[in-house]
Amino acid sequence: MKRTVQHRAGMTLLELVVAITVTAILCIVLSTAYINLYRQYHRQISSAQSIHEALAAKARVDNVFRRCQRIQIDGENRVRVFGVSDSTGQTVQCRESALLLDDAVLVRDVHGLAVSASTPQQADAPVAFTWEFTMVHGGWVGGAVLLGNP
Repeated sequence: MKRTVQHRAGMTLLELVVAITVTAILCIVLSTAYINLYRQYHRQISSAQSIHEALAAKARVDNVFRRCQRIQIDGENRVRVFGVSDSTGQTVQCRESALLLDDAVLVRDVHGLAVSASTPQQADAPVAFTWEFTMVHGGWVGGAVLLGNP
């Protein structure tokens, strides 16, 4: 009696386990790479938004200080700005994590306002006024204005 070996099409159980294991390892590696890429993308978006917020904040504060003719520093977080014909002035101050012009919000999420003014050597010399504040996300924003510059 002759025995014949029949060849079956398909995979053995061992081959199937190996294929599933290789597929699982490949899925883990690819999903880890995707998650890292996703996190990096969101960090970049957050960083870009922070930079945009800082630039917009600088533009708004610069606009206020460039329009004034005289500045009076009323404390660490408070400044009065006066226009050409403005005798009462407007108040720029840091309060409740916001930079305010009178009571209108200029910039949100701010930690403190630091200001300084130079003392001119001559009576008609311009005064250099500098300002800076730190935003909640850690960005520093600052600027300088010459007052009384002909």
